[in-house]
Order: sequence, then structure tokens, then C-alpha cells
Amino acid sequence: MASLAVTTFAVRLKYPLDTWIPVLDFLQVEPARFPQYAAFFILGILAHRHDWLNRFDARTGWLWLTGGLLGVALLFAVGQDAPAFGPGGLNGPSALWSTYESFLCVALCAGLLTLFRETVTGTNRVTRELSANAYAVYILHLPVVVTVQYLLSDRGFTAGGAWLVVSAVATSFAFVTAAGVRRLPGVRRIL
Repeated sequence: MASLAVTTFAVRLKYPLDTWIPVLDFLQVEPARFPQYAAFFILGILAHRHDWLNRFDARTGWLWLTGGLLGVALLFAVGQDAPAFGPGGLNGPSALWSTYESFLCVALCAGLLTLFRETVTGTNRVTRELSANAYAVYILHLPVVVTVQYLLSDRGFTAGGAWLVVSAVATSFAFVTAAGVRRLPGVRRIL
């Protein structure tokens, strides 16, 4: 987690949060979050190869989940725009935010994986379909989320309300989009 926080902080020296750069002239990426995306992508591959998800101790996972939920509660209480949190640059608030965000990523990933492993033990047609499309959702979700955010902008939602609505709508549309894209010839092998 410390190396993730340091790498995130280092990238944000040049690319603060909300700095987007074009890739291939049509895809916008935010380098500030790239260390987290890359780290969790690699960790996901390793977790699958070494069966970490089944071997991870449940008590440890519950502790991570508790820490992550407390971290989220603190974030809502203090506010993401608090002066203690900085989007980038060589300063204390940027270092604090990079560390805090890295902690939340690790804690919530470990905790939520434990939660679902321990409580959702069966499968059915719907859960198998969702599982089959999860990687495609991971790859394709950004344009879906941005589109939903754009369509819902200036609708009078509070920040929390907008987050809830965008989360529900964008998640649903991302899975529908992924399922449709995966039905194209040859795509299922890749996604």
C-alpha cells in the first residue's frame, strides 16, 4: 500500500487529479489514477493465478472492510474538497490524499471481495452472466459513466444524490453495454 501511495503521489506531481490526456484521439485517460488501475489489474491477475481470493483470511478481510467503510464515512464527514486533501503537486495535502485514496482502494477491494466471497455463495444464470461480463465492464465503463454524468448534469441533484443515481444507472448500462459488445463476433475471446 505504501508503494502505491508513493507512486500515486509521484504521478500527481505532473498530472494532478482531473487532468485528462487523449489517447488514440478518442479515449481520454486520467494519469493521476493510473498507478491504482495498473496495480489492481496486475494484482487481479496474480490473485487468480495463486488462488489468493480463496486463501485470503476472512477475519483479515472483515478488518479491511471495516477500515474502508470508516474511511469512506470520514471522507463524507470531512468532504473531498477539504483543504487537507490536494489533487496534486509537491505538497502535504497531495501526499495525504494520495495515501488516503490508496488506503481506501486497498481496504475496500480486500473487504468487498471478502464480503461477497463469504456471503454470496451460490450462482445462477444472472450472476454467471454478470461475472462473465465483469472484465468487459472494467474496460468499457468510463465512456458509459461519463455519458450518464453528462445526461444527469444540471438536474439539481446533491453530490450524494448524483453519486447514487449515476452509480445505479451507469452500472446497469455498463453491464448491458458489455453484454452487447461481447456478443460481437470474436470479441468474447478478448473480453
